[in-house]
Amino acid sequence: MDQPFFRKIDWNALERRELIPPFKPRVQHPLDVQYFDKTFTAERAKLTPVEKNILESMDQTQFQGFSYTNPNATD
Repeated sequence: MDQPFFRKIDWNALERRELIPPFKPRVQHPLDVQYFDKTFTAERAKLTPVEKNILESMDQTQFQGFSYTNPNATD
């Protein structure tokens, strides 16, 4: 907040959500990526595997019976 770049911002108005954003993207749907660089959106998604022994060493009781599938990410 003390940086010269931010000196024109009314922080109280920002906190009250009274400022109008200089740009508001027009998103078509939850998976709309039109504002992202094609270099990144063209990449294939890769999952990072977790080593089995690390997962087994962690307490998983808080996740017992939990399941979730993102409805926007299914084929």
